[in-house]
Amino acid sequence: MKDLSAWQNTINPKRAGAGYFLHLTGRVQFSSVEYFQYRQFSPHQLKEAVREWNQWIKEFRQSGLQYVRDAASSAQPMDCPAVRDLCSDGKLLEWESELEDQTLEQWRGTSREVMHKLKKRRENRMVDQETANPRVPSPSPVSSSAAPTSSSTPSSGASTPSSTSSTSKPVPDTSATSSGVSSLSPGAISRMRSDFERNFRDGESWILKSGTDFDAILHRYTMTLKVETALHSFIWDQRNNRLLELFPKTDREEVESCFFAKPKKPELPRWKKQILLEYSLDDASLRNRLRKGWTWKEEEEGPEKEGEEGIGSFTLEPQETQCKNDQRSQTEEEDFRMAVHCAILEIWRVYQARSAEIHEKQSEAWFALRIWNGLVDGLLGDMKGIKLVRGEKCSTSSSYRKNDGRDLDTRKAMGRKIDGIFASRLSKVEYGAIEVGKDDEGYSGSKALVDARKLAKLSKDMLDHLLKSCTRPGQVTMDIEVLGLLQSGLHIEFLSLVKTRGRYCIFRRESSFTIPKSLKNKGINTILLLIKELLVLGERLRQVESAYEAAKHVRDEVFFHQLFDVSESSEPDDEFVSTPKTLNTPKSSPKTRAINK
Repeated sequence: MKDLSAWQNTINPKRAGAGYFLHLTGRVQFSSVEYFQYRQFSPHQLKEAVREWNQWIKEFRQSGLQYVRDAASSAQPMDCPAVRDLCSDGKLLEWESELEDQTLEQWRGTSREVMHKLKKRRENRMVDQETANPRVPSPSPVSSSAAPTSSSTPSSGASTPSSTSSTSKPVPDTSATSSGVSSLSPGAISRMRSDFERNFRDGESWILKSGTDFDAILHRYTMTLKVETALHSFIWDQRNNRLLELFPKTDREEVESCFFAKPKKPELPRWKKQILLEYSLDDASLRNRLRKGWTWKEEEEGPEKEGEEGIGSFTLEPQETQCKNDQRSQTEEEDFRMAVHCAILEIWRVYQARSAEIHEKQSEAWFALRIWNGLVDGLLGDMKGIKLVRGEKCSTSSSYRKNDGRDLDTRKAMGRKIDGIFASRLSKVEYGAIEVGKDDEGYSGSKALVDARKLAKLSKDMLDHLLKSCTRPGQVTMDIEVLGLLQSGLHIEFLSLVKTRGRYCIFRRESSFTIPKSLKNKGINTILLLIKELLVLGERLRQVESAYEAAKHVRDEVFFHQLFDVSESSEPDDEFVSTPKTLNTPKSSPKTRAINK
């Protein structure tokens, strides 16, 4: 119908709920029930649904087309009995999923009607499960002296079926719920999807060379998930390689080149590497080296042959030892020697005095105090312009996101707590975070997965806060990165988050190290490589700080035109890069919801 397409062209496609009216075909009829289901409202969002629906109907009643006015006049209100039944069923499903593991005595506090419905639904569900999966009776034991009957004796020409086919056990349920991973209630899933849909409206999509909408593919996949992931906060975790399978084979190379490119790291000066090389010794030699103090230099006991440098049988040629960034002052070299010596000495003392404790299961505080305090805090805790805040501190960036749009009637929300934050000494921006755990469960452990998602979301908040604090965010979008450390027992992983094309950021999994439980067989080499990576991390933090400080000042051209009220500038101003918000963690427990109310 030409009139229908002409009417649909007048609808703003970016308005909330416009998709329902744009997909109408044939005879125009407005159904409040279908609109409620299309928008995936939760039972607690009925007031919002009523407000949206009334605004649409009010506009359509004033339309210039007669059939649109007729459809709006005959439309049912959003608070009709059919919609209220949907809400009651949704609430019942939500309560049922939250209380399904509790006894009837623990249901006190709900009405008798709800208790009766929940009890009835539980009984019906148990009957349905037994009907769908009937129990296989165990075979009765047969005496070895009992003779088989003629009916059970197979003929000589017939094949004998497997004796285990009739007594095989049913296949166990390997779903997420049975494996111990908590699933969200239907109401929480609906709220999570609606919040993600609302945040998705900000930003622009990345169109691949083939014309494929990159953001639309990830959007469709994310809307099918029933558990919160980093994708709900517009973050692609590099650990999730299966996301590439969502794209056509012709587009995978382009996506992989953007989301799996290696980060550009600054090179550590050669003279710093030479100082680290002095500590690559066996246990006895390392003891003697540490006893001499940080002021001792290798040249004092006789330098090696001029032009040679190396370890053991491995040496570097004279031209390979030259480096452009070898320039340093005597004070800079002395400060570096002291910091490295103190870090190695502190962890060496742990091996000498607490060698038995390293092999035992320890608390999170033990690893933070004995292992990581000397390495991470000793090397990165005294940077100029950047401070390392320790001890379950609330993130300022997370607080800004949670309180966006807050008024005086709303209580201010606290930021997400984290074990360590790299923050600016001059402003309230943050450059990185640290999360600590006591057990190394591997990459697939529940604690590791939750901590990685937590760190990714917090890094996204820090990146958004950095970009919003800049006067020229378009200049630093690709240059600013948020860095992170994920510590699990003796294991540490280096992480980073950067803005890519479209709405999404990439959460990069970089190098990882495991502290050896003994210094035998040159175990110190692993610690030296970890120290090198921590020093590179410090240089990257300084680069991020420099890029931010340069981008937050007003350019001379902009200052001149604003000072003299010039309407047009010779160069366009840097536009703000709009990024979707990080998703709020879904809340489904009755206790948490009551506190929030």
